[in-house]
This record gives sequence, C-alpha cells and structure tokens, in this order.
Amino acid sequence: PADAEAILRSLMGDPVKEVKIAAIQALCRLRDSASIPLLRKLTKDRCDQDVAWEEVGLWDEWLEVQVAAISALGAMGVRDAVEDMLEARADEMGQDLDHVVFAALAQIPDSGIAALLAIIRGSETPGRERALSALSKTSGDLLVPMRDLLVTDASPDIRRLAINSLDCDDPAVADLALKDPDVTVRRAALAAFATSRFDITEAALADSDEEIRALALKTIAACPEQTRPEDLAANVLAWMETGGARLAAVCAAIVPSVCGPEAEDALCGIVVDAGRPQNVRIAALRSLSSFHSEKSIETLRAGVTDSVRQVRTTALATLADIAMEGLDPFCAKARNILVDAVRGNLLEAGRRAAKVELERGEDLGAPKFEDAAPGRIRITPDGEIVPLEDLEGLPGDGDDKHDPGRNVIEGQFPQSTLQAIQTPAAGRPDADDNAPPENEFAHPAVGEPAGRRRRIAVDGPDDIGSDIRLVAIRVAADCPGDEVEQAIVEACAAEDEGIRFAGFETIARRSEKSPLPEGLIAKLVNALDDPDPRIRGAASRAIANSSAEAADRLSALLDDPDAIVRSVAWKSVTASAPEKAVAGFRDSSALVRRSALEVILERGDLTDLENGLRICLEEGRTESLVDASKCSGAAREILISIVEGGNSTDRQTRFALETLAAAGSPMPAAR
Repeated sequence: PADAEAILRSLMGDPVKEVKIAAIQALCRLRDSASIPLLRKLTKDRCDQDVAWEEVGLWDEWLEVQVAAISALGAMGVRDAVEDMLEARADEMGQDLDHVVFAALAQIPDSGIAALLAIIRGSETPGRERALSALSKTSGDLLVPMRDLLVTDASPDIRRLAINSLDCDDPAVADLALKDPDVTVRRAALAAFATSRFDITEAALADSDEEIRALALKTIAACPEQTRPEDLAANVLAWMETGGARLAAVCAAIVPSVCGPEAEDALCGIVVDAGRPQNVRIAALRSLSSFHSEKSIETLRAGVTDSVRQVRTTALATLADIAMEGLDPFCAKARNILVDAVRGNLLEAGRRAAKVELERGEDLGAPKFEDAAPGRIRITPDGEIVPLEDLEGLPGDGDDKHDPGRNVIEGQFPQSTLQAIQTPAAGRPDADDNAPPENEFAHPAVGEPAGRRRRIAVDGPDDIGSDIRLVAIRVAADCPGDEVEQAIVEACAAEDEGIRFAGFETIARRSEKSPLPEGLIAKLVNALDDPDPRIRGAASRAIANSSAEAADRLSALLDDPDAIVRSVAWKSVTASAPEKAVAGFRDSSALVRRSALEVILERGDLTDLENGLRICLEEGRTESLVDASKCSGAAREILISIVEGGNSTDRQTRFALETLAAAGSPMPAAR
C-alpha cells in the first residue's frame, strides 16, 4: 500500500498504454481510495490535463485504459461510479461497453445491481440479455439486500435470479418452486433446494411439468434414508410407461430401487420395444443389471443384436457389469454371452444380411426366393414386395389407388425394386405428389395396422455383426475369466484390421491390472513385427506390463518408425538400463523425450538431467525444455546455471530464457 502513490504517478505520467493498464490493475488490488477520482474521470474522458499519452494514431489507446478503469471501479465496489459507468455506456461516439460495464455493475452492491435490474426490466433495451448474464454471475450475498424486489418482480428472469439470494428456510422458496407461473423458475428453484427441502421435492411430484417431476424423482431415489411417498412405486411404474422421453428414462433408471423385483417385466418390455425412445431403452438396459434372472439375461442377449448401436453397446456393457459381479449362474451366463459376442457368434452372416436389408429397406436386385419358380410380383403402396397370387381374391378391381391388387406399374410405384433403383427420380410419374411424409421413418403409433408400418433405418454401421464383436472386445477388457481372455486372443488373429487392433488394445488394458501368461506373451512378441504401428504399440505396452524380459524383447523397437512404439520401448528399456535414458533426448518425437525425462526424474539423477537438457538446448527442443521445467524445480535451476555460466551460445541462452518464461518459474531473489 505504501507504493500506491508512486503507482498512481506512473498511471498519470508514463505515456505507455501497457504501463497505465498495469498501474490501474495494481491500484485495484491495493484498493487505493486516492486513485478513485482519477479512475472515475478516465471512464468518460482522456483527462489530457492530468494524464500523459503517446501520440494518437489510428487507435485511441484511451479506450483500452477506459475499459481497465471501469473494471477496477467495479472490482473495488465504488457505488459513486455507477452513474459514470452508465454515462460511458450511453456515449454514442464511444465503443460498445456493455460487457465491461455490466460486469462491473454486477459487483457493486445496491446501486450497481439496481441499475442492472432496471436494464433487465426494460424489455426493449438491446443490452437486456447481457445485463441478465452479468447479474446471473453475481454472488448471492450481493443480491440479499434486493431480495424483496427480486422475488416479487414481474419478470421470470429476475425471479430466477432471486433464487441465489435465498436460503433454504426462506418462505419464498416454496412459492418459487411450487407455485410460480413460469416453469423455468420452478425448475431452477427445485434444482437449487431439492436436497435441502425434501418436503418441496415430494410436493413437486404433482407438478404438471415432466422435467420437474423427473428432477424430484432423481432426488428422492438418491436419498433412501428419507421417508418416501406411499404411491411412489405406482407412479414410477405408470410414468415409465406413459411419460415423455425424459421422465420415462428417469423412471427406468430408478425403478429397481423404488419397486424392486416387480419392475423386471416392465423393464424387459421396454428394452425389446423398438418404438420406445432410445434413451428410455438404454436406461432400462442399465437397470436390468439389478436383476440376476433368466428373463433379464435373455433380454440383454436380445439387446446385443438390436438394430440401434447405442442399445447394443449398452446391452454389452451391462452384461460385462453382471459378469464381473460374482460367480452365480447368471453371472456365468452373462460371461458366456459376452464370449460369444467377442467371437462373433451372436449374429450369423445370413441373419445379419437379412436384418440389414429389412431395416434399411434395400434390395440390390437379388431374387427373394432362389429355389422358388419365377413368378410375377407387385409392390404395394407401403413398399412391400408380394407375389401376385397372394393378392388374388382381394377386394377391389384394380382401379382404386388404395387397392393392394392394383397393377401399380401404372401408378406412382415401379413394378420391381430393381426398376425403382434404375429409374431416375425425375422420370418417375407423380414423384413430387407422392413424396413420403416427414415421419416416413418414424415408429408406428400404437394400434397402427402392421401393413402400414414404415421401415426403420439402421442406426449405426451396416455390418452389425462386426460392430457387435468390436464393441464386445472393448467392454470385455476388465472382465475376468480364462474363456474371456481366450476369446480376445482369438480376435487378435481376425482378418478385419479393426477387430485385430481392438483385440491387442484390450490385451494391453488387461495387462495393466494383472500379468499375462507366458504363452500369450510369446504371441505378443510375434506381433512386434506387425506392419500396423497401432498393433505394435499395443503389443509392446502389454509386454512391458507383464514380462520380466521386456527390455530385451523391446530393445529392437527403439528405432521403430512410429513414435508411440518407440516411446513404450524407451520407457521399458531404460527402466532396467537407466544410463541409456539420456540418448532418448535426441529422438525427434516429444513423446519419446518425455519418456526419457520421466525415467531420469524418477531416478533423481541430476547429471543425466543436465545432460538431457543440454541436448535439448543444442537441438532447439523447446517443448521438452518447458516440459522439464514445469515438472522439476531442479531442471529450472540447471537452466539458470547454464545461462549464468556464460559457456552457452546466444541461441542456447535464448532457448533457456524462453523456457524459463514459458514455464512461469520464479527467478531466485539472490540472482
């Protein structure tokens, strides 16, 4: 504080803009009251009679000083400066100051906040949203004096702000959470006080808004020690079936803890119902992990082959969770399903092709029944391909456009799928008049005739079988069992490169928790010659984690063309031969140099550390120098000593100084 007078003189007498801004910020931190009059003047004027400026160019440097002065007055909470700030904001010839003025006003109790409220109430004010954003970041303590005005304001935006000024015992909490006419206010109030006011949370279950009920349900389920409403279980089951996507998903997530075994049938029904929203089905799948039963396991098996990728992934993850829980028969069944999925046995090739064709509605012109005698077909208005003889005897004389037996080649539909593919869209009759509705691929409504149901597009890769296998390999990484490990090893020999890599990557992850058997390590050693660098990298990581002879086995990879592989090899080799770590600093990859640095820092060898830093200085590896300086105080001291020694080149000295600046290291006072 004793330096405030000198800093103020710098603000007034030094013409450099950066010095003025730094001086303003220092005076603000010192909360120097003597500087307030000048700061108030600088919010509106250059004060040429009191302040020295550099020659004015294309940009008036006062504008940046003006912003710094306004910010400082706000941080200091100067009430008398409110009118100065508003006047500066209203200057039509000045710059746009809304963001800085509003942020400053939000820090000034009473008058500053009152000014923002006035701006928010003026619905036509262009800066209303900015003022609201600034006030929303204000500390609740500053809003407390305005509590009565905030909770009764006509604007829901302002009533939402009042929530920050209330404590849980305030009578306004119940009014805002349960009775406010604006749903966003009720949501915000309940979110703020749901756990501290359980009475309000229970009452919110009767709210008409599903988002509010969902939040209340999540809070109640998370507090099992609290007494629950008697009708909670019945409501959760009912809302899970009839509620919107958000509410039904929350119900599906909490129903095991609320309803117990009674919820299993309902959850299984949701999982297999493709018409339900995806997030609801996923929540139901996760909840099935609470039920170890034949029905739940079979439902999860069905989920693994679902057309929706997120459903398949969640089903596999849930099976993995069950498989890791214990040794009961259902855990073993879950593990067996996971093994089948890893091996690709859950979806046969023929079934996979048929499923993709059915879901996508595609036909590449192949005959539907290869063994059947050739016959005439028709395509119905719903896109179904049916033999003509199946349509004989149906009502209609073929003239009605709704008649399924009509020779549709005369109408808007082609006679065959192949013809539909080959016919340009522009050449099809009535193409525009018969475009599918917007909900062409929507799920059919309950009760809609099966003949009118639309095809559903596949969500995810076309090759469902490969995708199931790929996901299963990854989720099985933490699943114990020799059969699981054997299935993953088999995947490493797959023809598909993606599946092969997933197999090796999963083995590497398993090696982080427990050593691998020697027989598997021998196979991994063979993979070190694989042309795919991803596989070499995964195999080297697994070997490094599991083999006592890892250094010998990985030494050949020190010159591997892939940096990730070299990094693993260097870390493994130098762990048993630390004297080689310094050589890693000459590698062209920062990843390898980082591995060498970690080994040296772990050993605490300052000689090797200095040698490594000198190599980086010689080769201009500034990123590694900064990395070392941030990780080690000893590295910073070594760089300072190198600069002081005077034996380094100008280039090396510059690199060292840039490193110390970038690392943010404080220079020792004695130096």
